[in-house]
Amino acid sequence: MSIPDSPHAPRSLTDPLQALTEQERAELLTLQRLERRAKGEYLFRAGQPLERYYAVVEGCVRTYHLHDDEEFTLDFYTEGQTVLPAVAGKGIFAPSFAVCMEDCLLNVTDEQLEREVFARLPRLKDICQQQSEQLQLMHQQELAVQKSASPEQRYAHLLATRPSLFERVPQYQIASYLGIKPESLSRLRKRLQQN
Repeated sequence: MSIPDSPHAPRSLTDPLQALTEQERAELLTLQRLERRAKGEYLFRAGQPLERYYAVVEGCVRTYHLHDDEEFTLDFYTEGQTVLPAVAGKGIFAPSFAVCMEDCLLNVTDEQLEREVFARLPRLKDICQQQSEQLQLMHQQELAVQKSASPEQRYAHLLATRPSLFERVPQYQIASYLGIKPESLSRLRKRLQQN
């Protein structure tokens, strides 16, 4: 259950709060579990049971996996995005790591809280289901870009869709996310700046 609570939430998603009445929104706010996490703190590590998931209210979280002691960045989650949507608490173990790239404010959810929220706000379950479907579609589109595009196209797409990442995370992690080496990213940036 992701509840965007920031002006930085992606505009391509429907904000589930818009469909709620003022009274329902107030009720939902009383059920939120907000936690502050420090830069460098892990939300989960590979192999741990996934019992909670997180909506980023403020900050940036990076997920990555390790292969032969090398980190490969999977994604970055910023304001209004959910880290680990819809799988926590279902007997699943983390396949990757999630670490705070900045000091973060997170809306933390687990299975029990989700049941309580949906019992008190039954309309929200359908709204969140619709949002989950939108997120899956967006994820599939991003994956298609990652798989079929050239490094230059992937870079341009990331720059166009998530420009703030370039100011918030180290360039070598951006390179890892794009599937290229840091030196290649540096050359790519220089080439694009000259054009």
